Amino acid sequence: MRRFAVALAVYAFTLSGASSAQQQPTTKTILLFIDDLQILFRDTPRLRTGLKQVSERLTTAGWSFAVASDGSSEVSIAPTSDTTALVSIANKISGGGLTPNELANPTPYVERDITRRSIMARRELQTAVDVAHPDAVLYITQGELPGTGWTIPVVLVRPEGIEAAFIAIVSGQ
Repeated sequence: MRRFAVALAVYAFTLSGASSAQQQPTTKTILLFIDDLQILFRDTPRLRTGLKQVSERLTTAGWSFAVASDGSSEVSIAPTSDTTALVSIANKISGGGLTPNELANPTPYVERDITRRSIMARRELQTAVDVAHPDAVLYITQGELPGTGWTIPVVLVRPEGIEAAFIAIVSGQ
């Protein structure tokens, strides 16, 4: 009798685990990669507003998200659905890009700095993708997108277009 009770308990546990695994929807994850080394400081308010708008949309779309940056803001969030973390980051992040004057006629030092920033962005982006395993990447920058060779969608967007780009990703465009 005891063996039957144990077998029945194991069988019931197995069935409940299988049915709960089937009922759980697959959550998609988006990586918000903030290239704050390429975003001008004067565009910080646009960046913050865009991140707050996306935090509202994430909840209704049912997506989880991860966040990483390559600059002095040093923000990082592992995949989560808790949008309060994104709002917290939005309040502290700032652009650290070179000014238009520095970019217009760069000195050899500035040229090396531009190269360094590009290399850092690519490295940080690759690390973030390796850790988060996202279904899509929203690359927020005022620079250029480094070559990735990935099969996941990567959308390049300026700070003022964050919300529209997120909507495009979620709707599958």
